[in-house]
Amino acid sequence: MRDYKKIAPRYGTNEDAAALFRAAHEKGIRVLFDLVPGHTSEEHPWFKASCKPGHNEYSDRFIWTDSCFASGDGMPFIGGETERNGTYILNFFKCQPALNYGYGKINQKWQKPTDDPACVATVEAMKDVMRFWLDMGCDGFRVDMASSLVKNDTKNKKYTCKIWRNIRDMLDVEYPEAALIAEWNGPRMSLKNGFDMDFYLNWQATATAGSCATMTVRWTRTRTTSARRISARTPAPALTNSWTSTCRPTRPPTRTVCGASSPATMTRSALRGLDD
Repeated sequence: MRDYKKIAPRYGTNEDAAALFRAAHEKGIRVLFDLVPGHTSEEHPWFKASCKPGHNEYSDRFIWTDSCFASGDGMPFIGGETERNGTYILNFFKCQPALNYGYGKINQKWQKPTDDPACVATVEAMKDVMRFWLDMGCDGFRVDMASSLVKNDTKNKKYTCKIWRNIRDMLDVEYPEAALIAEWNGPRMSLKNGFDMDFYLNWQATATAGSCATMTVRWTRTRTTSARRISARTPAPALTNSWTSTCRPTRPPTRTVCGASSPATMTRSALRGLDD
């Protein structure tokens, strides 16, 4: 993610995106963008500024240790590549420095609580990104790795859930029609904390075809009729990336495809049915 507010040239331009939104809306189609809130590219201007030795607005936008010889407290890290005296934490690959939403459990003095001003600023920056695209005409987001914002979070993702409820509060006031789909793989958690649908990945060892079929039966019994924003509001399928091309988020989830690479989804009202 080199720039949160610019379409990658291989896909076109921001003007092309705006035209896509307009054309889709004329046909009754809603368009969701993929949002990656957990990390940027090491080429992002935020990270380049964060690498500088002197303190600035972006010094704590990413997770840094306090020494170029420090380890990452159990997380992958990179050191020795910048002028800053510190190592930075990675989310996955070497080119993906982790944005700083804070720590649930603090083990090191360089780790910050989630209510630290720097961590709050990261949340506000992500809200700003969302506003940018929603103002252009985007209808919502499929959120990459939505459950992993806060490091050393509790088992029930207490601090990450609080962030998403905060973001949902903003959306409800400013963009009440906006939809959020979580790549969480935990609908009982995500749907109670701001998301309209859960992006359920079947590649995990526990997500077998049998368990998926069981969910399908229970969904069929509940026959979703008022899934917030998605099935009740949108008359046509939402467009997301290719991972969710097999999903039908605007229809009652009466069946799912349990292939090795096919995601299933669960809406809020379906979750209430399971709880009942």
